[in-house]
Amino acid sequence: FAFVAQLDSASKIGGFTYNGTRFLLGAASLIPLILIFDKGKNYASWGEHIKKGLLAGLILFTASSLQQIGIIITNSAGKAGFLTGLYTVLVPVISFLFLKKKNGLNIWMGVVLALSGLFMLCILGSTTNASGETAENVGLIVEFIKKSVPAATFEWVGMGLLFIGAIF
Repeated sequence: FAFVAQLDSASKIGGFTYNGTRFLLGAASLIPLILIFDKGKNYASWGEHIKKGLLAGLILFTASSLQQIGIIITNSAGKAGFLTGLYTVLVPVISFLFLKKKNGLNIWMGVVLALSGLFMLCILGSTTNASGETAENVGLIVEFIKKSVPAATFEWVGMGLLFIGAIF
């Protein structure tokens, strides 16, 4: 459901405003919980926690920004859902290729099932936003990409950004 909301909101408030509001609400809801449940704990190095949190936040910001730009370019919640959902498949594949982790048959069967399920759920369904029209307020980054690449490859750039976002 989030991809349709992201696609529709991009034409009204812009992708970065949507992501900023989304993460601000998330932080605002988590900070009180952290203070309640971690009350009385003595953390030796808050600095280390902050560094790790900033690194995780930077990775999440990069992934979400790439996803939002890709959704605007492709104008498809279905393609965005499929390409972003690939992160579930990429974890065992990347761990096998780069970390030399041996994955069992169950993992590889899960990869095949996840890919086929993602395809059926996201690609075989509708491929446009709720109103079926392209976002008008696409922002400077998308306008720059639109002017920089041939029209025939524009959607492929969006799908590439969605895929890179899934890697993040």
